[in-house]
Amino acid sequence: MKRIQHTTAAAALPAVPSLGGTLGFFTEGDPVGGIPATVVPAWWLNGIQEELAGIIEAAGLTPLASDNTQVLTALRRLMAGGGYLGVTGNLGVTIAHMGRLVAQLSTVANSTFTLPAASAYPDGGRVAFINLGTFSVTVQRSGSDVIRVGGAAGGATANSMLLRPGDTLELLSDGSAAWLPCGGSAHLPFVYGFGSSQGGSGWQRLPSGLLIQWGTGTGSAAGGVSVTFPMAFPTNLFDVQATNITAVSSVAHANVYSRTLGGFLASMACANTAGSGADYYADSFHWFAVGN
Repeated sequence: MKRIQHTTAAAALPAVPSLGGTLGFFTEGDPVGGIPATVVPAWWLNGIQEELAGIIEAAGLTPLASDNTQVLTALRRLMAGGGYLGVTGNLGVTIAHMGRLVAQLSTVANSTFTLPAASAYPDGGRVAFINLGTFSVTVQRSGSDVIRVGGAAGGATANSMLLRPGDTLELLSDGSAAWLPCGGSAHLPFVYGFGSSQGGSGWQRLPSGLLIQWGTGTGSAAGGVSVTFPMAFPTNLFDVQATNITAVSSVAHANVYSRTLGGFLASMACANTAGSGADYYADSFHWFAVGN
């Protein structure tokens, strides 16, 4: 369906005039009874035309005079997804990709999918991605838009998201300036149940509620040292283990005691050569803790 094209057509949408008369339904009239047929004004025809053309364009299609199936095609795309599209290499995502599953097939190099402005999609418009290649795909924002990886309007945002081989991602536009992840494995690292802080000292949360933490410390020749977890365990501390990294004494070993939800005490010690008490060392150690 294409908008009206004729020498008598207006180049711009005319304003709706002041309306009067009866609000109701069309009639063919009755000449015998003196009832006139309903006049079909231009404002009403323009309304029907724009409603239909808007559906077609929202699905990323160009209205065509030669295709009378575009409204149906658009509705299917908007409501049930627009099918599969395989690509190799970089891609500039457009409104034409809305409702589609875009698959990266490259086995040559990393690639980038650049999103359009979120305002180019209607509120709730979606696009999905899957990486079927052997290299990573970066899904990159456009301009100053944000990807709200933290969910709500005040949550964490990102400029891009990474799809490793096999990863999937579905993004929803807010119709303004943000994309919201609403599905896919690439979003899992940002989900509360899979949250993490990765480094020499860090933590990993699991969907079951289990919390794993790790880090390093240094003992003291004066005795035990205090170690604070990167985050306190909310409910239980199941276990803490420590092992030495370097040893001044070949027999020094790590000891853990006074465990709490917020941390523990540790020492690097061994039995002294006199056979009584212990000798403490300023050796470094790794620690590993599990709780929920």
